[in-house]
Amino acid sequence: MVIMTDRDQAQINMLEAIYLRSIVNLCTWHILCAMRSHFNTNQYPLWDRVKAWVKTEDQIEFTRLWVEISCDPSAPQSFIAYLKAQWFPVTPKWSRVLRKG
Repeated sequence: MVIMTDRDQAQINMLEAIYLRSIVNLCTWHILCAMRSHFNTNQYPLWDRVKAWVKTEDQIEFTRLWVEISCDPSAPQSFIAYLKAQWFPVTPKWSRVLRKG
């Protein structure tokens, strides 16, 4: 069974404890809402690339977009640090690249 949820860690822990054979994935909409709340999408042109990065199913495109995002000199470094700290550790739960099949 595959369960989709937001990033509520208590809920994820409970689901994984009760449904031992389940896979808990993170909802794309909730991911983008959380990411969007960490920087001004109107001030930086980065948002379209972030959305594409979260939604891509292609590994090469995923890597290319991450390089563009993380190396963009106009990107807020606090946002890049947030992505690295909060989202990379749980990439298998949200990346469509890793969720295939």
